[in-house]
Amino acid sequence: MIHQEQKITISDLETHLNLEQTKNQDERQQKIHLSQLAICGYKYRYELDNNKKMMFSWKFLRGNAIESLIWWAMRDIKDNSYIHNSRIEISDNISGSPDFVSHKTKHIIELKSSKSDKYKDIYERQLKAYMFFYSMLKNKNYTGSLWMYNTIKDTLYSIGEYESLSDSDIKIIKNSIESFTDNEYKDGIENSLCDFCINNHCKMNKNNKNKKENDK
Repeated sequence: MIHQEQKITISDLETHLNLEQTKNQDERQQKIHLSQLAICGYKYRYELDNNKKMMFSWKFLRGNAIESLIWWAMRDIKDNSYIHNSRIEISDNISGSPDFVSHKTKHIIELKSSKSDKYKDIYERQLKAYMFFYSMLKNKNYTGSLWMYNTIKDTLYSIGEYESLSDSDIKIIKNSIESFTDNEYKDGIENSLCDFCINNHCKMNKNNKNKKENDK
């Protein structure tokens, strides 16, 4: 009897990719990641404390693939000073990796793949957190660009250019970090993801049973 090797299936592929994504998330949880901390420290603390992880999604792979292709193209434009996913160490347990950064031009680019800029506020928070900490650690002013690949229109364009940070920007960054360390809501950390947040201890969460009392 001739032994026949089993052909690979889509199910095999999805299982493997799911395991890879889980492995990547486990590695990210070894340190506090700045991009998540910048969005909402209270939400992030809840997710880590309760071991909440994202399910596998082809959209995530598509975004990564587009990001990699853009980086290869950027290497041939003007200069090759941009670094892809360069790691920045904020402290012993906080790190981050912006999509593209050039220390030569002191410029950071965050690339998002989405159907719209509906969640622009959280994208801005991630980029501005990188601007803040790079400027502080390098003692130089870093500027930022927010790029959007629109998956419906199939176009790439800028949805924000930032030369500096306002006092309000810096306050939100600090409040988000404090909300993580204190494990409680801080003024101004609410954002466009609040309606989907699973942290029902937060007074901004629509599923919080005590929300009406907190709002009084």
